[in-house]
Amino acid sequence: LLGMQDCMAAMQESMHPDYWGELALRDCVRQAYNAGAPRGGACTRTANSLNARGERDIIVVDNLAQGGKFRNLVDCHIADYIDQDEFLVRLGNGEFDDDIAAVFHQGACSDTMESDGRYMMRNNYRYSVTLVEHCQDNDIPLIYASSASVYGGGTTFVEKREHEAPLNVYGYSKFLFDQLARRKMRGSTGQIAGFRYFNVYGPREAHKGRMASVAFHFFNQYRDQGRVRLFEGSGGYAA
Repeated sequence: LLGMQDCMAAMQESMHPDYWGELALRDCVRQAYNAGAPRGGACTRTANSLNARGERDIIVVDNLAQGGKFRNLVDCHIADYIDQDEFLVRLGNGEFDDDIAAVFHQGACSDTMESDGRYMMRNNYRYSVTLVEHCQDNDIPLIYASSASVYGGGTTFVEKREHEAPLNVYGYSKFLFDQLARRKMRGSTGQIAGFRYFNVYGPREAHKGRMASVAFHFFNQYRDQGRVRLFEGSGGYAA
């Protein structure tokens, strides 16, 4: 993980719509790209930015059990789509050896209210472990989405263990993988970069329902009702 100042600067830079495309094309020949519907807007933005520079050799990995999410990919030029479970099987069988230049792992279950710990850890932690191990074994850069939820209720946002205390199993799944990434970095052969997003908002997030960003919900509240309903007690205001 980056140092705090570097991390904040990188997070601000990553909000630029072309950032991920610039990063990928520094050494990219072929992309294995986890579209990860819970972060659909950020992920399709990566593919769009690559497309804008002529890169179309992109593999999108996702779970389309919620079929309507396909709309986030319609305007992206990609080489292939692979289901998230199938991808791990094929990865383990060596089908992509020496064929992947970088992995953008933005996918996860981002429902902070999800209480099924086995599902959360399988989807968010174990899946990420498999990816980072493959990337390290094959000298592949891994850029992945962490979360500011690892800080829990704290107010000191410094990437040190004493400031990390997640409050739910979602935050714990992200926290645990960050710890693994830290250990891997000590002898890493491929770049590992984790970004602790505080919030992700923008186009293509409508499918996320109640887990869409606050900005998305406030916009729709104002458009439909002419006012924005704040969280109860937020800033001293009543709901």
